[in-house]
Amino acid sequence: MGTIYINADQDLKKINLTSYLQHVGYVEQEPRIFYGTFFENISYGVFKVTKEEVIVACKKAELHDFIIVLKNGYDTILGERGFILSGGQKQRLVIARMFLKNPEVLILDEATSSLDNIVEK
Repeated sequence: MGTIYINADQDLKKINLTSYLQHVGYVEQEPRIFYGTFFENISYGVFKVTKEEVIVACKKAELHDFIIVLKNGYDTILGERGFILSGGQKQRLVIARMFLKNPEVLILDEATSSLDNIVEK
């Protein structure tokens, strides 16, 4: 049984985990997409976000150009688990979610495995 230290001196077992996790972002290999619109999915977990902020995050994640050609744009319903999206588009969506959250620590669990080399960089 080991010990994990944060910032070299704080034992993970002794900190307020809920407070700490507000500063951490996590992108899984298999992205979690919820039934709802692009806007709702990308802004999930971030309160009082503007459409402009969501657009900036999507541009950084190389997702904006795909969204704007859809009939309903950011109001397009994704369906269960984002069935209308490819694997790479799902990953971009969750990466846009993290750009919006802007965590101090970002953990990527093979989150770019479905992206091409240029977008991955």
